[in-house]
Amino acid sequence: MLLQELLELSSEDSEALKGFAGQGDIAEKERPVDFFFECNSLDAAKDLSAYLRSAGYAESSLDLSDDAYKVTATIVMAIDGSRLIMASGLLHCVARLFRAEYTGWGAIVRKG
Repeated sequence: MLLQELLELSSEDSEALKGFAGQGDIAEKERPVDFFFECNSLDAAKDLSAYLRSAGYAESSLDLSDDAYKVTATIVMAIDGSRLIMASGLLHCVARLFRAEYTGWGAIVRKG
């Protein structure tokens, strides 16, 4: 099941990267990339956020609005295909360890 999820995620990420390229993005340019998670409890969100920071994966923040427990992890990185897809897959796996849902990523388009 995990392998299938990672294959689907890789395909979705590849499509998103094509959209960036279509807007003139230069994928090799570093920029903040936000990765999003939803947790079932405040404790789970705090644990996930703390782990991401302590493991050195990302800066992270909690969003407790809308009666939800959300974590945003920010990594400054290039979004060329292999780097972004590996980071996204890794964070999907980390989310599973914390019984959180990895809901995707977002970044700004970087042009010339």
